Amino acid sequence: MSTITFNANGIKIDGKHIHGKYNKNFKNGYENKILPYGTIVIKFDTDQNIIVPGLVSTKKELYVMPNNRNYKNALLAYKKARSMEINRLIKRNEKKLCDPNLSLKIRQQYETEIKKLKTEQKRLNYYDF
Repeated sequence: MSTITFNANGIKIDGKHIHGKYNKNFKNGYENKILPYGTIVIKFDTDQNIIVPGLVSTKKELYVMPNNRNYKNALLAYKKARSMEINRLIKRNEKKLCDPNLSLKIRQQYETEIKKLKTEQKRLNYYDF
């Protein structure tokens, strides 16, 4: 039987790392009406067929649904991946705020976006289970 490990930048199947990016159904612009709410979707950067017993997969994606025994581990990996992405976005927006030529309106938009990202960061740690 294959062993699967979820990490922030993909999965390991029997010790072999496969790079991928995490999404969560109906969060952060990802929406697939066929999949249940909260399904963890891992998009791979490879063309090889990924087959994991007990999980639904396509050639480029792996779906971990909320009722799957691997869901908790996949959710933790998603949270870590999303947290890292949020940190990158916050830093990028803070760097843009350093521009002295920004208009007040644009400055407020960046500040609002940073505030939203920080709120999401807090929620990742407390909710979503």
